[in-house]
Amino acid sequence: MSRTITAVAQHPSYIKVLASYSPEDLVEQATQKLLSAGIQLIEFRYQLYRRMGVPAVVMNPCYLVEDDQLDEASNTVADLGLPLTSPLSTNANTEGKFVTLSRLHRITASTTPGIQQFLQLLPVSFTGLVPCDLIPSPSLSKASIRIPRESAVYACLIRIIARSSRHDPTRVQAQSDLGMLAMHHMYGMEGYSEEDDDLAPDEDPAVQGALERVREWSCKGEWRVGEEWIGDLLHTYLGGSYYEPYFPWTD
Repeated sequence: MSRTITAVAQHPSYIKVLASYSPEDLVEQATQKLLSAGIQLIEFRYQLYRRMGVPAVVMNPCYLVEDDQLDEASNTVADLGLPLTSPLSTNANTEGKFVTLSRLHRITASTTPGIQQFLQLLPVSFTGLVPCDLIPSPSLSKASIRIPRESAVYACLIRIIARSSRHDPTRVQAQSDLGMLAMHHMYGMEGYSEEDDDLAPDEDPAVQGALERVREWSCKGEWRVGEEWIGDLLHTYLGGSYYEPYFPWTD
């Protein structure tokens, strides 16, 4: 996949575009343009996590795109005046392939670290998601955008963890995302502190509810053939007896 930047993305006129619209408006324009061009978008990361109850701030909206459409998608966004930008080394060192594989298109005029925002396009192969993992977005205005089923979100994060080396920042970031989802989506905890929790896992209704949900996914056959281990691992992880060193990794 080559990184082709259209001429307009390199022209100073993009500054006027970025200064004239809010990041939300620019993302709306970009997604509508991509959908009109027949490019399938799959919602991913923080806006997806928000749907699942994580109180996350969505600084950089992220969409998965089919690998063979990634160049076209990136050029389409650049044609709107959203310049393709290299990731900061600090982001690459903390998020790994979540950013190094991405096409990052700036949606703010500011380039100050911590303030600048991006529209992030990631190749879908990074997650291992396939069409049967996806459902339509519940938002009428984004009816053509797909989102992964809840079980598929957990499966893709565990898949990323398992395919990463032991100390890869990609693995660390995927584990962080998994922990956020476990806390807020599975356990439904807000402002949780371990000091406030004196219940054993087998007595904790939040933990037992999470385990029951995983059992339901397993009973419904929501794990792929050959990946039933993901359901077993998730069940053990949510039960509180599975620790980071025991997650699979690649050398």
